[in-house]
Amino acid sequence: MAGYLRLYPGSRIATLIPLGIVFWRSRIPAWAFIGIWFLFQFFSGVAAISDVNTGGVAYSAHVGGFLAGLLLVPLFIQAPRVERMRAYHGI
Repeated sequence: MAGYLRLYPGSRIATLIPLGIVFWRSRIPAWAFIGIWFLFQFFSGVAAISDVNTGGVAYSAHVGGFLAGLLLVPLFIQAPRVERMRAYHGI
């Protein structure tokens, strides 16, 4: 997800926002959607550290994968392909 943010920083994501029992469809900036997801993973992982049964391994794996993507994406960028995708999606 961090790699997506590095490649397409201005993109928007279609999502459903719950408003009670009704869902509202909206397109929000990717950085906001993914930022909220990352914070949820991070704080859930911190809260699960004391849980002896699960230990929060999945949350830690998500945070680690996010940070790895953030750091490693520049090594794998294929500039012409990224530019074609940006042009195709109007970003």
